[in-house]
Amino acid sequence: MKRVVNSILRKFGVEAHGIGYLEKLSRSSFKNDAFEVQQSLFSEISSGRKGEGIIVDVGANRGGTALRYLEFSDKAKIHCFEPTPTHLETLRERFHGSPRVHVHECGLGSIPGTMTMHINRMQDTNSLLESTLIGATSDKSCETVGEIEIEIRTLNDECRRLGLGAIDLLKLDVQGFELEVLRGASGLLNDRKIQVIYTETYFKPQYHKQPLFWDVGAYLADFGFSLVDFYDLYYNDKQVLWGDAIFRLTE
Repeated sequence: MKRVVNSILRKFGVEAHGIGYLEKLSRSSFKNDAFEVQQSLFSEISSGRKGEGIIVDVGANRGGTALRYLEFSDKAKIHCFEPTPTHLETLRERFHGSPRVHVHECGLGSIPGTMTMHINRMQDTNSLLESTLIGATSDKSCETVGEIEIEIRTLNDECRRLGLGAIDLLKLDVQGFELEVLRGASGLLNDRKIQVIYTETYFKPQYHKQPLFWDVGAYLADFGFSLVDFYDLYYNDKQVLWGDAIFRLTE
């Protein structure tokens, strides 16, 4: 339903975000649909070799994005990583019996171990980092109301455990922890085993000491990635705050 509403609102330069308020959109952010771009890139990559394509969804939430990824190909395998118990319950129910979706109960980072997850007023904003104020409607959503301890693994280790030789598409929605996940995938990145990365990215820190877009972009550039475009950019009255970005491994 939200996608239908947003498809109409985008014509007027706004989009529904969360419940009860509207956010402005940059006109450049709706010239392309991020999922259409991802599907095109995924099809191009997976058609160039035999076997099913591999998609890794880090911060899978309740599985909404994974559902869309199932439409990319009838052979694609999706590995969902999610540490939040309430999200996990929905995720497992949604994909129970699905041979193409695999759910893993953990967070990903740069070092295996345990960490404190901050449970926020809106659980879609839960983070391994403490929230800060940025002068946006998201400040209230990111107010911390509890904490839990979660297991952290690395993507390098998980791919070895699962027997994944390569990742065609890596999606990150981890509320400021993107660079730590990528550091835990350094072996895969160094061996050019990840082709496309779709990630939430920030231009102003919503979380304490979180890396911003240029930190993530510089890290990926060292492994041969280039920026494809930005999508769904959100603003306050002074600047762009956050959005999504797609990176692609260059030839």
